[in-house]
Amino acid sequence: MRQAKAQEVATRISEDISRLEAVNAKIVESLKLIKSKNKYKPHEFDRFVTATASELQDFYTGIEAVIEKIIKFKTGQIPTGKSSHLELLGLAKDQKIIDETQHTFLRRLSALRHFVRHAYGKELDSETVKDGAAQTIHQWPGIKAAMTKHQTDIYST
Repeated sequence: MRQAKAQEVATRISEDISRLEAVNAKIVESLKLIKSKNKYKPHEFDRFVTATASELQDFYTGIEAVIEKIIKFKTGQIPTGKSSHLELLGLAKDQKIIDETQHTFLRRLSALRHFVRHAYGKELDSETVKDGAAQTIHQWPGIKAAMTKHQTDIYST
């Protein structure tokens, strides 16, 4: 029974990683557009920034979903409540799912996601979004490797 559950969880994590890979590819393309700001009219550029912010939000949501699956499989529970997102990242660091650098990055990305989700209709700071995209691209290989390792460990259970 546990082995079947482990394989199911590992398969779902693998699917999530594939989706995250696709979102990361979109972020790579969006960052190129944002870096070419002078080629576009202001309203076009604003749409690129908004789209990139949405992609960053999707990326963080996907990372959090994988972390939840890993922690729930390992411990049988995940944090709930108002500060559950930050608690989840803390648990991921404590359980060596992510390292300190990844934890710091994901906390910043979580804050950006929170702003994007709740600041509808407000102008996003293009430099903040550009930096978030660049950091996401930089951090993704290490995060992907860590998640893949845990996915493999769960599958082998």
